[in-house]
Amino acid sequence: MNASDQQAIWTQRTAKASVATVLDGYRSPCTFQTEFVAFLQSLATVRSGTARWRICELGSEFGVTTLLLSDRCFERHALDLNPQPLALLEEAARQLGQTVQVHPRDMFHTGWPDGEFDVVFSNGVLEHYDASQRTEALRECARITRPGGKVIVGVPNHCSPPYRFAYLLRRALGKWHYPPEEKIPDLATELRTVPGLLHEQTRFFDQETVFAILPYPRVLSLPFRLWHRLMPVQPYLRVFQLARIGT
Repeated sequence: MNASDQQAIWTQRTAKASVATVLDGYRSPCTFQTEFVAFLQSLATVRSGTARWRICELGSEFGVTTLLLSDRCFERHALDLNPQPLALLEEAARQLGQTVQVHPRDMFHTGWPDGEFDVVFSNGVLEHYDASQRTEALRECARITRPGGKVIVGVPNHCSPPYRFAYLLRRALGKWHYPPEEKIPDLATELRTVPGLLHEQTRFFDQETVFAILPYPRVLSLPFRLWHRLMPVQPYLRVFQLARIGT
């Protein structure tokens, strides 16, 4: 899918949203969001001193994950090509007495100087691009992350059989309302040509969503739940933790 078609899908998804959409997401976040946020929060605890970490979410859309991060630990930034959800995020943050700096920019060419952030992350973004585009995005992530910082990439886990089945079935039934996703078991191919990024570990979050996302989940999840009892299947969110190395 080309970039303009993909952007049209995202624009359509957000067209009828309101500030209440963002606030509802903040007050009732998904499990993968709360677990992912807890992981991001843990990164800030390993740094001494009182200065807040500068963190940026790329492809943030409504930025619920960013909004859930502690304002005490992080100076929060959100980037998305679509300015409409960013405006909603900014207003939602204001109503909550918080501050999130929003940036309507292209994540492949952010325009920031080198080493601008301590942590750069994305969640549910890179799976919509091919390997060459993911490589380009990771190069930009590496460039704007300071040496010693972290780049965190979350993608849906297509190596988990129930999620993969749910994705393919929903697409076949016309019940998939997002751009197509690629299966990303690792980032080895991309990282070969991205200097300054080193894979540290892969984590997994949110077991239940791989079952809940199935169409007709009360019925279709039963064989997968039985499978899980006999041989555990991987959770929904696969998260790559990358270290920014070098100078």
